[in-house]
Amino acid sequence: MARKSYTPQRHTDAGFTAAEKYSFLFGEWTKCRSSHWVAAKYLEDKRELHVEFKGGAKGYYQNVSMEEAMRFAEEPSKGGAQHDWLMKTKSWVYA
Repeated sequence: MARKSYTPQRHTDAGFTAAEKYSFLFGEWTKCRSSHWVAAKYLEDKRELHVEFKGGAKGYYQNVSMEEAMRFAEEPSKGGAQHDWLMKTKSWVYA
């Protein structure tokens, strides 16, 4: 029997507004429109993308460039970004 492919349900409107991008890129916790993420912030001096998940877990991705942080800010799905490229290219540290 053939396996059915799984297509995750993704938000398509979760890109940050201009004001949210500003807050996020300047290290302020910024609320995410996501079913799994609560908020995120980017620390440019440390090159870290910090995340808080629903359920309380927190951590951060290391060695994230400003260009990658901007890409994340503009992603229409934060969980999709995590699955598609963050988890595959960046180290994760639990906080």
